[in-house]
Amino acid sequence: MSVSNKIDDIIKGLEGLTIAETVEFVKECEDRWGVSAAAATVAVAGPAAVAEEEDSEKEVLLTAMGEKIKTIKALREVNPDLSLMDAKKAVEAITDAAPYSLGKFEKTKAEELLKKFQEVGAAPKIK
Repeated sequence: MSVSNKIDDIIKGLEGLTIAETVEFVKECEDRWGVSAAAATVAVAGPAAVAEEEDSEKEVLLTAMGEKIKTIKALREVNPDLSLMDAKKAVEAITDAAPYSLGKFEKTKAEELLKKFQEVGAAPKIK
């Protein structure tokens, strides 16, 4: 059996796995061989692709609450999937040591969010 046939057989076997089984498989591979699936992605993409991604996307963090109700409303505008209770808990838990991540956004969107949260008295920062 040639290498390409072996790889083909492995891929066919993996196609039948559930998501949970796939996650378990990846973890087992990482543990067994001391590698990280995330590191492999970076190695394949190369340093130029990683630098390009870093320039185009910025993570927005909230490090202080500001006006509580306004911050909760702003957070729910940005992330409408959050329930009122989840947004309230997230805002109440914000500290310098444990900031709340709004996620990664393109630079212009990140700057818009920065202004939005500064207006309500929160302390956002771009990472």
